[in-house]
Amino acid sequence: MDYIPPRELRLIRNEIFARHGHRFRDPYLQAHFAQQYWYRPLFDDVTHLLTPLEIANIRFIQEKERTNPEISDEEQFQIFLETYFADRWWPRTPRMLQYKFFVGNNDNSCILGARLSYHAKLPTTNNYVYLIHNSFWAGTSLCRFHLNLFQFNKRGDLLKVFPLGQSNGDPHIETMSNNRYEIWLFERFVGEDEETGIFYHVSTDTIRIPFHFDTNGQIIFTSN
Repeated sequence: MDYIPPRELRLIRNEIFARHGHRFRDPYLQAHFAQQYWYRPLFDDVTHLLTPLEIANIRFIQEKERTNPEISDEEQFQIFLETYFADRWWPRTPRMLQYKFFVGNNDNSCILGARLSYHAKLPTTNNYVYLIHNSFWAGTSLCRFHLNLFQFNKRGDLLKVFPLGQSNGDPHIETMSNNRYEIWLFERFVGEDEETGIFYHVSTDTIRIPFHFDTNGQIIFTSN
């Protein structure tokens, strides 16, 4: 929770009470949880309903509220981006940031338990950030994944999800010319050298998806 500012930690801590049906006197907290489909304000005091684990979590979060700095959504998102592409096999992003900006805020995001993580970053525009990530395993022996393109604003709010197709290799962004690009998705199989027993990857097909950006940084897909 090191990168979560006190204003967000306060909501996280009070969600523990809200899950038990606590009715908040604070208008901000009451309005926030009233927007959640699961919230049912039933009690003025739910202390007796808290489990030992919840009590320990509340104390832990309170300590972080006292010590964590107030950082902006933009700063959080930059930390997310810097750590997300630091590792080929699995993003090394702090879990809370991954939950906030990617995994937790949509139904098309990656499965946390997935072994492989195919991902790529498109050129950044003035207004948007575009990330490609596998959404879920296609269930074949070739480990094919469904890839989606995620559009964020600079604060890290998810704006739109574009389905791209299936691939069993890292997507590649190819620069064709000024403001003209292609997303390459690969179809591969694993072969084995009969003499050495060494396994190797062979690309059998490549899907190329051309795109460019308009003056506002909105992605525009074009036909081949």
